[in-house]
Amino acid sequence: VLLLGTVLGMGRLRVDTDYLRYLPGNSPLKQSMNHYRDHFGGLSFLSLVVETGQTDGVLNLDTFHQIEQLTQFLESESDYLMSLPQLARATASWIDPERSLDAFPLSDQDLRNTVESIPSGLLSQYLDHNRSRILIRMRADTPRSTDLDHFEKQVLRFADTALNERLVLTLTGNRY
Repeated sequence: VLLLGTVLGMGRLRVDTDYLRYLPGNSPLKQSMNHYRDHFGGLSFLSLVVETGQTDGVLNLDTFHQIEQLTQFLESESDYLMSLPQLARATASWIDPERSLDAFPLSDQDLRNTVESIPSGLLSQYLDHNRSRILIRMRADTPRSTDLDHFEKQVLRFADTALNERLVLTLTGNRY
């Protein structure tokens, strides 16, 4: 009887990730999000995880440069992007304001020293504890990237042509 009830109940189960549905209509957060959605077409956040498959793989100079290329490609598709390469460049500039960032990083050790200078609380938002994968976050509410399926195909096409086959990409998105 219990099994029959479970099976019948599963057909009525619904998964809803829109947290705004759970807020009352007069909630300031719900009203603000609805206003944004009505006037600006919504808001999408994308997360792209780049997995190297190796401990300290992100600190390999060649891998880092590939991730930088990916970041530059993504910057052309989004008005707002946060990534480890951007953070590392900003940190290198902060450590040595006279330094030319055209040749950053110069070596694996240069990259490692710079990344280790980033406060751990901030670094943990982009880099896992094994330093084998990074997270790139971007806002995708611009007209160039409203079609997320098309965008995913563009990212995969770029990855196929520009990135080492060892790197694994995982793209996820949330739309509000």
